[in-house]
Formats: sequence, C-alpha cells, structure tokens
Amino acid sequence: MFKCRIQKLFYASFCKIEWGIIFTVVQKKIATFTCIMSTRINKPEKRSKEITKAYFAFLDNHLNDIVTGRETVMMELNEIAAALFMSHTHLTDTIQQTMGHHPCHFYDLKIIEQAKRLLLTTSRSIADIALTLTYDPSNFSKFFKKFTGQTPGAFRRQHHKQS
Repeated sequence: MFKCRIQKLFYASFCKIEWGIIFTVVQKKIATFTCIMSTRINKPEKRSKEITKAYFAFLDNHLNDIVTGRETVMMELNEIAAALFMSHTHLTDTIQQTMGHHPCHFYDLKIIEQAKRLLLTTSRSIADIALTLTYDPSNFSKFFKKFTGQTPGAFRRQHHKQS
C-alpha cells in the first residue's frame, strides 16, 4: 500500500489529524444538539408563562379601558385570544395548565376586583357600576355575590364601617 516509510508516517499523521478533526466536529454537533434540545424542552414552559403574563396584562388593560369608558363592550375570550394572536383553545389550555383554572375564572376575578375598587373608592350607584362593567344591575348583584358571598351594597356598607 505504501511505497516508502515517509508515506506511511504521513498517512498515520493524516489519520490522527483527520480523526481529531472528526472527533471535534462530532463533539460540537452533539453540544449544539444538546443546546437545541434543552431549549426546546424548556421553551413550552417559558412560552406558557409568557402567554399567561400577556393574558393577565391584557385583562388589566381591557378592564381599565372599560372602567374609564374607552371601551364599552366586554370582550369575549375568543376575541382576547385573537388579540393575543393565538387560538381560543391554545389560550384556554395554556392558562388552565399554568394556573389551574379556566381563563374565564380569572376574567371574572378581575371584574370583581374592579367592582370592589369602584365600590370602595367612588360614591357611584351600584347600578351605575354594573352598567360600567357592562352588566345588567340585577345580574351584577348575583354575579358579585357568587364570588364574594355578599351583595355589592353589603360589601360597600361593611367596608365603609371598617374605615
């Protein structure tokens, strides 16, 4: 195979160098693959947290717009999902997975939070607050009582006595 000893030494050196290069390339490929896979494995958790954070920020902004009168219609969940550039199903599944409840549960809690704030910081009538939050006054009282255990009037009286 080799005509002289120099060819044999050259070939042996070349093989060592070539195998060294191949080994280094393979190591780099494995490191790159491991990095990509760990990113993909961790990405759903990171993305789900981003979606959850975006959902709650959107709710806060939307309800603030409702209270201040910049918006007059309460958005439905599918409209919120569209505004966040995702499907209703993806938003629902993600929030349910990360928070343990359906997104509507948190939407309702945010509405109750706004209602409590309005009841305590303004002298507006309960009917006016209900209409501001796009509720019929009688339905609003039932909705409020379902989450707080008391009517809006009782809530306001109780907290004004404590102040």
